[in-house]
Amino acid sequence: MPTDQAPAGGASAPEHSAGSVRSGLALSSALIGLLFLSITFSRPIFPLLASELGASKGLIGGLTSLSYVLPLVIVIPAGALLGRLGMRSLAVFGSVCLVLGNAAYALSAGFGPLAAARVLIGLAHVVVLVAVQAYVAELGRGGQQDRNFATIFFFSGIGQLAGPVIAGLLTREVGMRFTFWVAAVVGILPVVLSFGLPGVLTKQQVAPSATEQRSPGDGRFSFALVGRLLRIPGVQLGVGASLIMLLAEGARESYYPLYASEVGFDEVAIGMLLSVHALFSILIQPFAGSLAARYGRTRVLSWAMTCGFLGHLAVPLVRGFGPMAAAVALAGLAMGANQPPSMACVADAAPRELRGLAMAVRLAGNRVGLLASPIIAGVVVTAWGLPAYFYVSAGMLMGGGALMSALSRRTGLDRTVALDA
Repeated sequence: MPTDQAPAGGASAPEHSAGSVRSGLALSSALIGLLFLSITFSRPIFPLLASELGASKGLIGGLTSLSYVLPLVIVIPAGALLGRLGMRSLAVFGSVCLVLGNAAYALSAGFGPLAAARVLIGLAHVVVLVAVQAYVAELGRGGQQDRNFATIFFFSGIGQLAGPVIAGLLTREVGMRFTFWVAAVVGILPVVLSFGLPGVLTKQQVAPSATEQRSPGDGRFSFALVGRLLRIPGVQLGVGASLIMLLAEGARESYYPLYASEVGFDEVAIGMLLSVHALFSILIQPFAGSLAARYGRTRVLSWAMTCGFLGHLAVPLVRGFGPMAAAVALAGLAMGANQPPSMACVADAAPRELRGLAMAVRLAGNRVGLLASPIIAGVVVTAWGLPAYFYVSAGMLMGGGALMSALSRRTGLDRTVALDA
């Protein structure tokens, strides 16, 4: 079966043995799982800590956005620097930021340290993801990309599932500060695992095009290269799908715990609801490759946004743990179904010599969504209250689903992908 988008660079990826792919995926999965475990410890309690320190709802949105400002600036240069510094160095640096960020949470006595913690956690998130996603992108093509990315995000989902529940229980028993120290200790493990990544990118056996006289893997980049990537339909589709999903979902970690607390849920219940979101994101991940193979990546992306629309719309309309968990589950399915095909679209469509940069461009789009989302949500909830956030985010997802369908028809990217590619 044909792929969604032929490799634009005209060069095929090197062959990897089954054993090397398995070991690479195992390392990447463990690293990503522990990264998200440590990060998501803070999700049910960061807004509560900020509120305890006297932050208004609008300020909480602003503090949340700090996690995305500096990463937005550095993510594309970080993708270009992979060839100079290597995946290992970037991942080690990011993992150290993770430890320091959680320690800053634990020590926060005012908004300054809290802001520093948000920046460090944001750096950790984006830098480690740039390194690991570029590594995984080298392990396959076609439908194998969907499977590989689904694998690492399956384990990221496990981290996101366990983190809020553990954090909620720890917070109830021993307090928020101790919970952040536990997150810092967990963050040491990704530092250790990062040393297993390659020191430098695999040398590209790709001749530069007539218009490109040097490889971007040498640590340099230009906006012309970014523009070149963004003109590729598959890159447009993958970046757009991911950006819209995160524009709708990005403020959830700030405002969903506050809304749930407002309607009567305690810290443990809030942690469990966040974990339901992660659980259903996990459950859909193993099927991402087969769904893309059967129905096409763009159809899966459109369906994911429709599912997210229903989940967000339902939150302010239901009461009780069961109905709320069902609404959260729909949003989790949407997130889980969105990630692997959007990432595989970008990895398959980009020229191989630009693939690391392309993955960074997708992450930059994610940062734009994550940066804008809490700012928009802060304005919305300040003006109209917490329920309004869910109506606005549902509208974003409804529009995103329509856009995915339109892009699919315009570019012909609704073809299926070969699982044995």
